[in-house]
Amino acid sequence: DQEPPRVRRTGAYFALLMPPAAWQPPDQTAPCSGEQPLLVYHRWRKLLNGFYSKKKDQFDCSKIPDIYDAAKYDAIHNAHLQHLGLDLQELHRTARRLADCVIPNEYGTSPAAKLQVGASICHRLLGKLLSDLDSMKEESLASHRVATGAPPPADTAKTLALQELEDDSVLLPSTMEDSDEDTSDEEQTTHRLCPTYADDINSPLRHVRTRVYFTSESHIHALLNVLRFAALDRDGVTPLVSEEGARIVDVPECDYMTHIIIRMFERIDVAIDDPARFRIELRFSPGAAHEPGREALADHCESVVQAQSVHPGDGVTLDEAHRLLEPFATRWAPPRAPAP
Repeated sequence: DQEPPRVRRTGAYFALLMPPAAWQPPDQTAPCSGEQPLLVYHRWRKLLNGFYSKKKDQFDCSKIPDIYDAAKYDAIHNAHLQHLGLDLQELHRTARRLADCVIPNEYGTSPAAKLQVGASICHRLLGKLLSDLDSMKEESLASHRVATGAPPPADTAKTLALQELEDDSVLLPSTMEDSDEDTSDEEQTTHRLCPTYADDINSPLRHVRTRVYFTSESHIHALLNVLRFAALDRDGVTPLVSEEGARIVDVPECDYMTHIIIRMFERIDVAIDDPARFRIELRFSPGAAHEPGREALADHCESVVQAQSVHPGDGVTLDEAHRLLEPFATRWAPPRAPAP
């Protein structure tokens, strides 16, 4: 077949300028997800051109994470193309060795640097997390005041919130699952049982609230570093992450479905003004962190590593977490509605 004029004139193979049948492997084996072989070629050619400059005779190490992602994808999903002479496993191993050196050091080469870089990346996320934890605490305390008939707080805003709770004799405002997209904390309302009418419930004051945050790998690395090193050079302070937990979170790669679970528990048998009433637990999973080729993936699906506890002992109190994280957080302010 005659090449299209543009391809022949430039002497380059570009996927969008050639028909799908212009370049196929001998046995017509297609890559995963219907990707055309020429697209695979163009994808890797673009990575090569970005990684190495012939003109300058230099390598660009910032492209290594992209190369590693592409190598791992092909080693998992296009392993059936190895009979074409493509040593995808060796490519992945080489890219992995480079990525293990480059990626973690993008966020600092020492504990102090990791803490500083991490705080500069995720300071707003930290502020949001602390704000949400405080919001859950205040709602729980407001419910306690309603159940016990305690006097309202002196703060005007809290007094108004308590009056709203008292006006509803059956159901108390709360949230089981909520979203940050369209409403502020004050507008998010669902219901739970009022302790006054929950005589046959074992834990009527139990309050379950779930927030789900979606963010980038860079923010995950940054947040892990802040949680791990927040107590650096601070004597007599309980760290948020234990020594064993530090080994768990010390991963060079945060894979697909990596997640950090922050859980806050309330002990209703502890005095309302006791800092031990609210405690924080941390769990971490590196996601689908498996080596390609360890098993056949007929459905192209990897399992997610189960999250493990990384907090010391029974966790830390909410007050301790605040003291450790507040210096690195930006105070959260809900977005204002646009002017009419």
